[in-house]
Amino acid sequence: MAREHLNPPVREAVRKMRDQGHSIEVRVTWEGGDAARFADEARTDGVDILIAGGGDGTLNEALKRRLPIILPPDTPLLQN
Repeated sequence: MAREHLNPPVREAVRKMRDQGHSIEVRVTWEGGDAARFADEARTDGVDILIAGGGDGTLNEALKRRLPIILPPDTPLLQN
């Protein structure tokens, strides 16, 4: 599993955004379904911007949850 929160450029980007006054919450996925749950929580909390990084599974989960009206549930977003 990729752990992007340990990636120095990612950590630096988060730090810079926080230094500019942006409120950023970093969430780490551990198993399937986590990214979808985080995206659902973001929508419920009224988050304006959701940034997802990781592998195909994480990105598919997050994007499908944020774009449910545009994409049918079985639409693959990333293909090899």
